Amino acid sequence: MGLRAGPYVALATAVSVKNQNAAEFRQLLGQALAIDVNADIRDRLVNVINQRKARWLLDHAADFFLLDEGGE
Repeated sequence: MGLRAGPYVALATAVSVKNQNAAEFRQLLGQALAIDVNADIRDRLVNVINQRKARWLLDHAADFFLLDEGGE
């Protein structure tokens, strides 16, 4: 997945939510947020947008999971 946040966000929303795996969801979104948006200037805008989406998803994680094993 390299220097792009998008695949992490996509996996979190498509796979982790479907499987109801909140820990994996948080881990994937954390990886998306760890991407250095300045590492590849060509992907900067799309990474910034995907990191904003990742933050929003983390803030609203409880809305996507029936039973959150993290107790949140």
